[in-house]
Amino acid sequence: MFGSDKKKKAVVQKTIDASLKSDRLGAGIQKAVDERLQPDRLSAALHDLVAMLKPDGQPNINSLWLELKELNAIKWSVKQQGYAIGRQVFEHTKTLPVPDKPEAFLLDCKPSTQADVQAPWFVYWMDQLRSAPLPHRKLWEYAWILQNLHGHGKLAAGQRGLGFGCGTEPLPSYFANLGIDVVATDLAPEKVHGRGWAETGQHSASLDAIFEEKLASREAFDRHVSLHYVDMNDIPAEYDGQFDFCWSICALEHLGSIKNGLDFIEASLKTLKPGGVALHTTEFNYTETDRTTDNWQTVLFLRRHFEDLAKRLTEAGHQVAPLDFDVGHEPLDCFVDLPPFEFDKFLTHVPDDLSYREGHLKMSVDGFPSTCFGIAVQKKA
Repeated sequence: MFGSDKKKKAVVQKTIDASLKSDRLGAGIQKAVDERLQPDRLSAALHDLVAMLKPDGQPNINSLWLELKELNAIKWSVKQQGYAIGRQVFEHTKTLPVPDKPEAFLLDCKPSTQADVQAPWFVYWMDQLRSAPLPHRKLWEYAWILQNLHGHGKLAAGQRGLGFGCGTEPLPSYFANLGIDVVATDLAPEKVHGRGWAETGQHSASLDAIFEEKLASREAFDRHVSLHYVDMNDIPAEYDGQFDFCWSICALEHLGSIKNGLDFIEASLKTLKPGGVALHTTEFNYTETDRTTDNWQTVLFLRRHFEDLAKRLTEAGHQVAPLDFDVGHEPLDCFVDLPPFEFDKFLTHVPDDLSYREGHLKMSVDGFPSTCFGIAVQKKA
């Protein structure tokens, strides 16, 4: 028995000694790793690993290079194939007859699809905006909002609309031409610096930046449109109950978090008269059920976020349009565009010629396939 105890003690001591030695060794390795992987050294090391060529021009052969060397070619191929599909869609759509008048129907809460940008309602509203019917998600947003406003009877003189984060979009000018009074809002100039909107011409620093001469006379515009600076996370109480409709186009995903975006949609209903309509478009992460970007400069909403919001608003007595999450299965629906997006410059003003510009309905946002999604809510009477 005694001998057995001595053996046990020896084994325990040996284990302790090995553990101490392992700890010392591990600490030493960790220290070496920490010293080698300082941010500047790590950045330089990664740059050397992913570089296509060595300084002497030879291929940079290493395991990481072997995985990444074709990435740029793959991206280029994907983009060109996708734009070729978009060109075919456009060549077909621009030959379609423009309807004499819009049909009075409502669109669901839904994502942009190829079927939409080939539909008569899309062609009609592009003609109204003096735009070529390009298959682009931004133009889809304009058409989706206009079709729903028409379906609700809001595109009429004497109505009053409130736009959030309007930037340089064409809708205020179009509404002014119809005799609709519009309060167009954007973030105050001193809060915009560094966010990229002013630098890319997407911020309305003055009424001149919003005015579209081809859509309204200056007289009508000045009579019906005013510009206010508003933080969408803190809508002024003075707007409560003042408007027949409100809208925003891909703005609420820039409010800092998913919660802020959803809260904004609910808060926007306070600005409406009973029976008024809120129409908002935002980014939809359509391939995921759990993982998504949050607490960032651009957040991506999941299906469950829209479902929870619809349930909450319905329980509060509001009417939410049916939810449709079908992103389409046509060729252009299957094209997820990749950065860089060279065509961004044309979005500040709706193109009015029939030459094709690169467009898309889906795009990669921080690695997640995303598309536009429209939310339509009618405030309880």
